[in-house]
Amino acid sequence: VQLFGYPFGGTWSGPGIIDPVNGIVDVQQAGSGNKIYTYVTPSCTYPGKLRLRIISKPTAKLLVNENMYICKVGNRSTTLAVQAQVNCNYQWYYRINDLSSFSPIAGNNATIYVNQVGQYKVIVSSLLCETTSSIIHVSEQEIDIQLNEVGPFCETQSEIFTLTANPPGGFWSGNRVFGNQLTLQYNMVGTYPLTYFYTSPEGCNYRKETSY
Repeated sequence: VQLFGYPFGGTWSGPGIIDPVNGIVDVQQAGSGNKIYTYVTPSCTYPGKLRLRIISKPTAKLLVNENMYICKVGNRSTTLAVQAQVNCNYQWYYRINDLSSFSPIAGNNATIYVNQVGQYKVIVSSLLCETTSSIIHVSEQEIDIQLNEVGPFCETQSEIFTLTANPPGGFWSGNRVFGNQLTLQYNMVGTYPLTYFYTSPEGCNYRKETSY
C-alpha cells in the first residue's frame, strides 16, 4: 500500500513502513487493526496524521483432502468443506477438468455436498479481502480387491483355513465359512463359491468372488 501526503517531499513513519520517502507500507508486517501514520515535511510546523484500517485476510483452510472420491454406484456424493469463519462469504466453483473454466455453483456455506466428478474450489471473502482455496479433485473410487488363493484341498483335509483379502476389513460369505475362517471338515468333493464383501471409508460397496 502506498500513502500520499501534501506538500510533497515529506517522509512517512508508522507500522510496516518499508519506504519512508514513497510511503510504502507492508501490510503483512504492519498487521491487522487501526494503524496511525505520521507525515513530516520541512515546510510544515506540525506533522500530518493518517489512520489506516488493515483488515485481516480470511483463510481458506480445507477440512478435507485435496483428493476426494464418490462411488460408481450407490452413494454418489461426498462432502467438501473449509474452515468456517465469522462474517465471511463462501462462493464455490466447479469445472470438469483442467481444460475447462471454473463456474460458480449455488451455496454460500463453508460445507457443500457434491455428486459430480471434477474439480472444485471456494473463494472465502470478508469485506474487501478474499482468499482462494486449493483445488479439490473429486473422482470415482476404484478399488481392486485382491483375494488370497484358496485350495485346492483334499477330501480328507479337516483343518481350518484362514481367508485373507486386500484391502482388509470386509467379511466373507460361503459354505463352512465363519468370520474369515474356512472349516474344511465334512465338505464333500466339489467346487464351493466364496464371496468377499468390502465397504470403503467413503461408503462404497465392493464384492469379489472366488471358489475352492
